[in-house]
Amino acid sequence: MRKNIKYFVAGFLAASVIAAIPAMADMIDAFMNTSRINVDGVDRLSWGEEMELDNGFIAPSSINYKDTLYLPLRKISELSGKDVFWNGDSDTAYIVNRLSNRKVIAECEDAEGNLWEYATASTLDGSAYLMAADGDRGYTRVYRAASESVRVTDTGIYFMRLKEHNVAQNQGTVVKLNFDCDADTQDGDALISLYPMDNGAVKFDRDHVFFAGTTPGNGSHARITAYNYMTHENAKFEGESGSTIKDVTFTPTGNSSMIAEYTYIRENGSSYRMRTTYSKRTNSFSPSELVEDEVNTDEAE
Repeated sequence: MRKNIKYFVAGFLAASVIAAIPAMADMIDAFMNTSRINVDGVDRLSWGEEMELDNGFIAPSSINYKDTLYLPLRKISELSGKDVFWNGDSDTAYIVNRLSNRKVIAECEDAEGNLWEYATASTLDGSAYLMAADGDRGYTRVYRAASESVRVTDTGIYFMRLKEHNVAQNQGTVVKLNFDCDADTQDGDALISLYPMDNGAVKFDRDHVFFAGTTPGNGSHARITAYNYMTHENAKFEGESGSTIKDVTFTPTGNSSMIAEYTYIRENGSSYRMRTTYSKRTNSFSPSELVEDEVNTDEAE
């Protein structure tokens, strides 16, 4: 019979399964360490082999109960090249690709006096994350972000959050993580959902977020947006129907304007390196300027 594989947190196994082994033997018919675990064609745990956890506890590598195989979440994730984090405040386990380039951006106590260290990080494929770690309790929160560009204020952090169900649609939500949160408000305040975005083309400044991409569906076209997350005003630069946009960079010029430079691809495949400037005084984009003619792109080939 085909077995279903379910994952349990290793900490849970260590705390509950090991402590309850004598009682389990009297109540259920379960078998431990009876399975070999092979990851990407390589044997990682053999039949009869137990696991030693980071805290020194010995835990079963597998539990077979009623023809269902249960495997420990942390160990299986680590063997698969993933990072695993736990937040006991919300009883949440986070599984992400290996994170690197960690940069601390803030440190602040929450409403209950717990000290959290906030940092940006990324994976090898360029995916961006915002993290918050409580080192004293060993808790970590992980948020998928549209880019590593964030805005840190005295009261919290603004960033563009992505969620799994809409990542493919390049849709994000401007979120403020409040430093004085409690266990029930750690996901922050969602301000507005916005799209589209192209490969991390997101830039925060003191009161605006700038982002760019190609709108989905019929009549799709290139778009650059400036959104004031304080006043909720916005301005858009719209390309012609059928156009797309890529390789967007945002460069501030003082405190009152932002230059967006981008590759603009027309429906016929011709492409150009263009520039437009957003003015906070007028809440508008300037007419586009040609930077470089006939840029070679994958779409144009």
